[in-house]
Amino acid sequence: MLSAKGQKAVTHVEIIKKFTDKTLVKCTLDTGRTHQIRVHLSSLNHPIIGDALYGQKSQERMMLHAGKIIIPHPFENKILEISAISTSFLDILNKTK
Repeated sequence: MLSAKGQKAVTHVEIIKKFTDKTLVKCTLDTGRTHQIRVHLSSLNHPIIGDALYGQKSQERMMLHAGKIIIPHPFENKILEISAISTSFLDILNKTK
């Protein structure tokens, strides 16, 4: 839920693919607030599937996955790019096709 007392947070949402009753999106964050993606999508009446706090638990897991994270290294002057594939996310996504 958005709060007037909350800190500024910016999330860019790009539609990747629409299904009958759900949509696969890519979110890019300008900020990194706690629950940011979950709060923003829920406030647009498009909660994340399986999100028991901001939507409803309807899957064995929440359908939120960071495929790639790009962050500055905390001690060295370089950028870290970390990628991760989730087979459980892909399995559930493939069942909806």
